[in-house]
Amino acid sequence: LLVNDRTGMVLLEEARQAEAQRRRQVSDLFGRYMAPRIVDQILRDPDTVRLGGARQDVTILFADIRGFTAMSEQRQPEEIVAILNRYLALATGEILAELGTLDKFLGDGLMAIFNAPVPVPNHEAAAIQAALSMQTILASLPDHFPAGVGYGIGIHTGEAIVGNIGTAELMNYTAIGDTVNVASRLQSEAHPGQVLISDATYRRVAHRFKVEHLGERPVKGRNEPVTMYRVLRAR
Repeated sequence: LLVNDRTGMVLLEEARQAEAQRRRQVSDLFGRYMAPRIVDQILRDPDTVRLGGARQDVTILFADIRGFTAMSEQRQPEEIVAILNRYLALATGEILAELGTLDKFLGDGLMAIFNAPVPVPNHEAAAIQAALSMQTILASLPDHFPAGVGYGIGIHTGEAIVGNIGTAELMNYTAIGDTVNVASRLQSEAHPGQVLISDATYRRVAHRFKVEHLGERPVKGRNEPVTMYRVLRAR
């Protein structure tokens, strides 16, 4: 009986250690690009993050520093890396503060997902607020970012395939589909300091933000033009 008790205690301890290791792995993985509150929710409900992809209503944000390449030509590589890392850290902080998920860095830009892997209330407004905060932060760093350098940001809302995509050896939590493509095209149309949103996003946040209607514009990869709005400020 004593042996059985000890065996049971050993098994319980092994299970406890295995669970602790699993939680550390999840925290280390998702904590790099998700807000702590979202990581905590995933730890409480691991089924939140499904293997493979699933259709999800999301808001996608793309941001790029306009004029960064030209600025880079006038500075030393070490200085450019330091400036870029500071910019990315500040931008990521604003995205995580609004419960967004950092998808990837794209050179001097980035992509973020809102409303996945866990639901985010008013995710369209959260993405826009993150974008406006990013613009404010960049404007507060005139010594590093001279005139003519600024974020061009594009935001679109719609259905996308979201999940762990790749191979068993190397996977990436990301979103794919037309919604992602439209957000990217909006970003490519944005001038320094601009936040452009689609009609799909605008219709959900019209009461929250003051915008300028830019009309329809053709975008690469789509037969139909995209209606665009420039976000001016929160109402």
